Amino acid sequence: AYHFLSWKSPVRSQFENYKRHVPKSKIDLLPMVDVEKSGVGGWSAEQINDSLQVFCDLVKDHYGKRPVIYTYSHFYNTYLYERFHNYYLFIANYNHYPNIKGVGQHNIWQKSERGRMNGIKGFVDLDVLSNGTTLEDISM
Repeated sequence: AYHFLSWKSPVRSQFENYKRHVPKSKIDLLPMVDVEKSGVGGWSAEQINDSLQVFCDLVKDHYGKRPVIYTYSHFYNTYLYERFHNYYLFIANYNHYPNIKGVGQHNIWQKSERGRMNGIKGFVDLDVLSNGTTLEDISM
């Protein structure tokens, strides 16, 4: 279950909406929160970090586990690396292998948004688990 963080409504309201649509009994993988400039561009760097932290804390309190943070390399390196390096990270980088700042490491790499799969019309994202990350690591 995936949430796109937005500066246009209060974070607690966003979480309440997420919780209404994602019952604990129906979730197999860790919750995911997408944070990128197009969603949080109306916030300062401090507001981005504080708001993401609130959302992550609410997820952990309700679901018992911290969410995976989805973002792209440049955004992570600019805004998040100091505070969120100990979360599971899902990093989009279509040009090359993700290079992220700090002590964190990505766990999932979205290497393309233009992949092809038999039986699916149109493009699909292509994602790769990093060495040392298993499906069990990101499962509920």
